[in-house]
Amino acid sequence: MASIFKSEKKLSQNDESPKYTILGLLKDRFALIENDEGLMIMSKRSAHERVLYEQALKKINVEGKVPIQKLLVPVSMDFKPDEFEFIFKNEDKFKNLGFVIEKFGGNTIKLEGVPAYLETTSIEDCFISIVTSMIGGGLNTARDLSMEDLISSVSVMASKYFDSRSLDELQILLGDLLDCDMPYVDTRGRPTLYQISFKDIERKLGIK
Repeated sequence: MASIFKSEKKLSQNDESPKYTILGLLKDRFALIENDEGLMIMSKRSAHERVLYEQALKKINVEGKVPIQKLLVPVSMDFKPDEFEFIFKNEDKFKNLGFVIEKFGGNTIKLEGVPAYLETTSIEDCFISIVTSMIGGGLNTARDLSMEDLISSVSVMASKYFDSRSLDELQILLGDLLDCDMPYVDTRGRPTLYQISFKDIERKLGIK
């Protein structure tokens, strides 16, 4: 499976840009980062969501569709009749998003390809979450949504299954995030980063 970590600009101590050092993880959800101003906290899921969204959107704008990664072993999934109908009513849109699907008898589908940027070991859970989220949002058809909205839905669901604990990968994720057009919020408007200055830390600890 292709990784999202493909940034050409990897932050390093040799960069002339501000320095960012991943110190560790808090509860496996928040990356603790030392920078020139103090301590920065990055929401791992929100950052991942923003990076996925902008990478996919740029691919759509340039190529008209998201690059597809063929699965070596296709995944079979059973759906309720209304979900099955929804999926194939919008098959073209799902394909533009990077999902290649086929009917497999009854209400079973076979997932043969996924977005190349999708990095998760929970492909089945992720796809089911995307479908149920769209239907749960009151949609009768994915055509009711713009491509930006659809990519946002995929990014939100995919980020839920992002579980990397590698400091190197988190360093690259941070670099990719800072390269985004809107790095400071995810697609739902939640902050991706929170800065605590050295002065605030010193004041809280009574250090002058």
